[in-house]
Amino acid sequence: VDEALQSPVPKNFYLIHLMGGHGLYYMRFPYIFSKFTADDVPPPQDELSQEKRTEIAQYENALYYNDFIVTSLMGKFADKDALVVYIPDHGEALYDRGSTFSGHIEEHPTKETLEVPMIFWASPAYKAHHPEKWQALRAAVNRPYMTDDFIHTLLDLLDIRTPEYDPRKSVINPAFQPRAHRMVQGHDYDTEMK
Repeated sequence: VDEALQSPVPKNFYLIHLMGGHGLYYMRFPYIFSKFTADDVPPPQDELSQEKRTEIAQYENALYYNDFIVTSLMGKFADKDALVVYIPDHGEALYDRGSTFSGHIEEHPTKETLEVPMIFWASPAYKAHHPEKWQALRAAVNRPYMTDDFIHTLLDLLDIRTPEYDPRKSVINPAFQPRAHRMVQGHDYDTEMK
């Protein structure tokens, strides 16, 4: 990113893929970011084995480091007319609700693996130059959404129109229509998994 920012052009779009909290968790953070230990795991998971609590702590350390990376990226754009979007592709399950499973399997999704944050951060210049976009983002905060439709929101943010663009799938568009049923692997998320 630093190298790319050294060659400014009128318009830029950066896509950065992070490993974040993806297993193997102990490989996702440097030692200096070892903040959490097995003893920090709260109830009810504090009753799990030392091995499982250590894995949970490693996951928390991976997220702690990932948050540092994402925040650092935002800082690199603080003095630019920039919008930073952060969306993980999936969450992880870690022995949740009595389960003996950790990780994620696309064929067997759970609430923990499906619900991910979608964060929009805007620089002061972005907010000043694009107040209507920032207001639309703020208005969309509590709308039920599936990231499957994110391309439509991105096209809206960038003012790009293609034949495939559907304003009903853009969470920031006044025409946005939440899906009546958010379906995942044949399951109705809102009635079965939420």
